[in-house]
Amino acid sequence: MKNSIIINQSMLVADSSGKPPEEIYSSWPLTGNQDVHKDHQGKLKPTTGAQAYRLDDFIHQNKIIKMHLIKVDVDGNEEEVFIGAQQSIEKFFPDILMEWSPCLTSETKQTNILSWLLKMDYKVYNGYTGKPIYGGLATLSSMTPESGSINILLSKFWDTRRQ
Repeated sequence: MKNSIIINQSMLVADSSGKPPEEIYSSWPLTGNQDVHKDHQGKLKPTTGAQAYRLDDFIHQNKIIKMHLIKVDVDGNEEEVFIGAQQSIEKFFPDILMEWSPCLTSETKQTNILSWLLKMDYKVYNGYTGKPIYGGLATLSSMTPESGSINILLSKFWDTRRQ
């Protein structure tokens, strides 16, 4: 397939009219704790060279006609990504593999994202096993380690794809 992979140093945002922040928490050192966030232990890293894009704009500008999967591991910036991807998600209904990490953002923001996707008949699955997660937010909260995260898969069609 010609042009099936596009490499682009970008930061997905809600509004692509601005520049990315100069630094974001994007590294979690395994050893040492100098210069890390007091709660989640993340380290600020520069965004030098990155462009800010709404995913919807990127999809349109690159004439992308199919999107099957979105992998979202943006360390607390999920709301920005999903606001900028709303039209594409509502058009393509891709599977979404994302980090569920209330310690990096407010649980309200992640709950808003989850509620929006559930209204479109997305279902929640364990990102490691692919098995359904029932019980909504209460179950996700009980599965998520304090100051940690889990991977979840959101899909409208996962059960039919697995058969």
